[in-house]
Parts: sequence; structure tokens; C-alpha cells
Amino acid sequence: MYWVVVAAMTLVLAAGRARSSPYAALLTGVVFNAFAAAVITCIKTLLTPDRLGEVLYWLAGNLGYERPRTLLVGGGLQLLALGVLWAESARLNLLSLGDDEAASLGVPVRRTRAIVLVATSLSVAS
Repeated sequence: MYWVVVAAMTLVLAAGRARSSPYAALLTGVVFNAFAAAVITCIKTLLTPDRLGEVLYWLAGNLGYERPRTLLVGGGLQLLALGVLWAESARLNLLSLGDDEAASLGVPVRRTRAIVLVATSLSVAS
């Protein structure tokens, strides 16, 4: 469940600039991604050669070692996240007009962004 911490940290770091630029959260996420990639690269350089193969196989997305129940839970969470995103699709279309225009059309901008952020984070995490 570390994805919750990462998403919260991204929001906190982008909160000050999110009001002035809608891309602040996205760019903060890109910076976190670069930092995580650097940490993974550092870990890979410290591993022994026999252990490195296992880690690279896992990082490539191998599902061979997962139990069927784990895959079902991940699939269920994916369906839940996609359902939420589908339910919010009309509001997302209005948000593409801009925050002020969407708010004037009755879209709760902050609430919609929070719901979409949680749903997309859940989708990526699952």
C-alpha cells in the first residue's frame, strides 16, 4: 500500500503550485518517478549477479509467482478503478475546458480531481 504514501506526497508537494499551474502534480509525479528509478538502479548495482537476474525478472512484470487469488484481487481493483473513472468521464470532459469553466458548469473541481487521482492511483497500483 505504499502507493497511497507516494500519491499523498505528490499532492502535498504539488499543492502550493497546483493552484497556479494545473501541471504541477503531473510534474511532481515525474520527479518522483525519476527518483524511484534512481533508487532501483542503485539497488541493482549493489546486488550480486545471481540475485540480479531474479530482481530484473520481477521488475519486468512477471506474474508467474503470484497466486490466483492475488491476481483476482488485482483484477477486481482494476475493474473498480475503471468503473469510477468511467462514472467521472463526463466531469473529466468538462474539466478539459479549464477549472473556471468546469466550475461554472457545476463540476466540483477539487472533489473530481481527488476522486480521479485516487482511482488512477488504484488502477496503477493494482
